[in-house]
Amino acid sequence: GQIVLLENLRFHPEEEANDPEFARDLARLGDCYVNDAFATAHRAQASIDAITRFLQPAAAGLLMERELAALGRILEHPERPLVAILGGAKVS
Repeated sequence: GQIVLLENLRFHPEEEANDPEFARDLARLGDCYVNDAFATAHRAQASIDAITRFLQPAAAGLLMERELAALGRILEHPERPLVAILGGAKVS
């Protein structure tokens, strides 16, 4: 097997534009897609969203699975009293 390491894709304007041709080029580098970045999964970017149209199978990683399960437990069966603080920062 091989590992391909790319530079930060946010340096490419096509990434944030969710460019399908850029995503197709990225998809050619791999055999499957695993997203393990819960904090960025909402972004409509080529390496997160558009790539899944060209690279199958596409799946959530183990860390994302754990984070979603924890969030589900908190939302479905919260212990009382409950305080939730959600936040983040996009570093450019």
